[in-house]
Amino acid sequence: MTGVENCAFQKFNAGIVFTCVLGLVLSYYAYTVEVKKDQDDSYQPMCDISEHISCTKVFMTEYGKGFGLFPKDSVFNIRNPIYGLIFYTLIAILNMINNYTFSVAIVILGIMSNILSIYLSYILCFYRDICVVCISMYIINALNKSLLLRLMLARIPGLFNGGVSSRRLRCKLEVYGTRIGASTPFLPASTLKLLLRDSDDLYVRSGFGGA
Repeated sequence: MTGVENCAFQKFNAGIVFTCVLGLVLSYYAYTVEVKKDQDDSYQPMCDISEHISCTKVFMTEYGKGFGLFPKDSVFNIRNPIYGLIFYTLIAILNMINNYTFSVAIVILGIMSNILSIYLSYILCFYRDICVVCISMYIINALNKSLLLRLMLARIPGLFNGGVSSRRLRCKLEVYGTRIGASTPFLPASTLKLLLRDSDDLYVRSGFGGA
């Protein structure tokens, strides 16, 4: 690995760890708010700004545990923030393992987290509520997934070796996109190509060489 490649990896890793730390902080805050609200119904956290801008309004609903997807007696019917704490910790740890397979795995986890974000966004619309903590976590999940995808691509063996041109880069991305799409239904080739349609810009911003 060249010095330039190593520098790019460090930037991606730092960005991922930063988003994970933010996610952990927000998850812990949400957890403490839920616990205190359970203990004292009159408790008013800072995220409760008004009737329609309130985090506890959705935290304390049936969707605040197990995302509303599991029966009440299920072992998976735990507070959503606990899932957040587990998720961000897992991503931060797996991200430190310099392995392409692990990169693919955490990208899949990142995509799943964004699917859940869309689902929970719909819940907010259903309750006509603006949850500042929730929306902040949705944004963090989107940024996290983007960084994880770019790190996964950077770890593709030989992708950036030899200062490839932007045209060769696009060809390689399409080839790997097809292979990845064939191996997992969570990342179809068409989706990957759409995300990377501006591959010239990706190449330049990644810092791996000139066109």
